[in-house]
Amino acid sequence: MKEAVVPTKYTINELHKIIARFYWSTKEEGKSRHWSSWDKVCLPKEEGRLGFRSLDDVSKALFAKLWWRFRTSNTLWSAFMWNKYCKKMKPTEVQWKGSSQVWKRMIETRDEVDQQKWWEPRNGAWDDNWTKLCSIK
Repeated sequence: MKEAVVPTKYTINELHKIIARFYWSTKEEGKSRHWSSWDKVCLPKEEGRLGFRSLDDVSKALFAKLWWRFRTSNTLWSAFMWNKYCKKMKPTEVQWKGSSQVWKRMIETRDEVDQQKWWEPRNGAWDDNWTKLCSIK
C-alpha cells in the first residue's frame, strides 16, 4: 500500500512559483515581471489584493481538519490512527518518531488546533450528576 504524498515546504514553494509564473507571464517560458510578492497577492481582496489562497495555509487547514476528525469522530480511520500512533498515550502528548508523514503534519497542527477549541456544556449539563454526589444545579 502506498503512503499519501504530503506536500513539503519546498513543494509548496515550487507550486507557488509555477502559479506566479503562470499568472504574471504572457509566455509559457521566459522571464516575467512580478508586480507584487506572493505574500501580498495572497492577501484578501478587501485589502486591495488578489485574494489568492496560499497553498501553505490550505495545507495547514487540511491537516488541522484531519487532526480534529481524529480527535472528535468515532470512525474506523480514527481508531486505526489511535491504535497505530497513540497506543497507551494521550494524543496531545504523542511525538513524531519517524513514522507517517501524514501523522507528522497532523502533530504539527495539533497545538494550534487544540488552542482554538471551545467546549460548552450541553443543555442538560447542569442536571447531570458528574460528581456522583449531586447535580450542579
